[in-house]
Order: sequence, then C-alpha cells, then structure tokens
Amino acid sequence: MNDNKAYKRIDEVLKYICNANQPPFRTDGEISKDLNFDQNFKELSEILFKLERENFIRSEIDNTNIKRYYSTFDGQIFKTQNGFTGKSKKEKRGKIFTCVQTILTVLNIIAILILGFMNYMATKKANDNKDEIKNYKLNIDKKNKTIDSLIYFVKKLK
Repeated sequence: MNDNKAYKRIDEVLKYICNANQPPFRTDGEISKDLNFDQNFKELSEILFKLERENFIRSEIDNTNIKRYYSTFDGQIFKTQNGFTGKSKKEKRGKIFTCVQTILTVLNIIAILILGFMNYMATKKANDNKDEIKNYKLNIDKKNKTIDSLIYFVKKLK
C-alpha cells in the first residue's frame, strides 16, 4: 500500500471516530463494519494503534469488557487540518520549497562569480589600457608643445 492510500485510510478512521456523536464511542467491530475493514482487521488494528499512540484517539474498556475508541481534542484539530494526507502534502511542499531555495542559492552564487569575473576582466582591461592612455597623453602633450613652439615662432616672425 502506498503512502497516500495508507494516509487516506488512516484519515478515514480518524474522521469516523471524530464524527461519532451519539454515542461518542465506537468499537473496533463498528469501525470495521462501517468502513469496510471486514477483509483486513489487522490493518484496522494497526491504524487504531497508530492513532492512539499519536494521541489522536483514546480507548477505554467498558464494564462489558469491550474496548471503545473516542477522539481527543488533538485528534479533532488534526482532522480539521486534513490529517495525515494534509501533513504529507505539507511535507512535500516543504521539500520542494527547500529544493527551490537551494537551486536559487546556487544560481545566486554563480551570478556573483560571473559578476566578479566580469569586474576583474574590466579592471584588467582598464589597467592594460592605462599605459596606452598615458602614451596618448604624452603624445598629445608633445604635440601641444610643438604647436605652442610654432605659435611662439610665428609670433616672433611678425
């Protein structure tokens, strides 16, 4: 039996016991008959044991030596939260969220590395061009001095 089917079966028993009003108790025979556990009484016993162990139901043995099951407040609340089926879906969503969060973190790290590398390359290129720019500036300065000298010489000739 897969988890979803098992959870649905457990939730079905919990819902049945929680909805029992008059009387508020149910025997395993009544549960078995009403929920069609006739072929698999072992499964019902395991479900009742699990629900009782998790404090969603309790049992009492009455004066006639019959075990009766009733819901607890925790069981009522758990039923309104869609029981084990809802809990399973919530856990799956949590796992998916964690996976997405991990993927986004890795992508963020990759983006940071790429941007860092691009910044490094831009800085390196700027530093490589620094000498070239200095040479251009020196050439411009030389040409300006030459032009200034020519202007001075032309003024002197006038």
